Amino acid sequence: MPLPYATPYFAAALPDLGPAVKVSLLEHGTQWVKELKQESARGELARAVVAAQQKITQLKRG
Repeated sequence: MPLPYATPYFAAALPDLGPAVKVSLLEHGTQWVKELKQESARGELARAVVAAQQKITQLKRG
């Protein structure tokens, strides 16, 4: 059962997709590898932040 307010919400929240763009297989693969590296870096950064927070907590405790 669709929600009556959902369609206007998503229409406003999501950007217009515009015309379809064809991307070559090589370019798609390149973008995919770049995104995987970015996601990996994001994970490493998150782990580094947690480690730094733990270190700060340890130093505060003495």
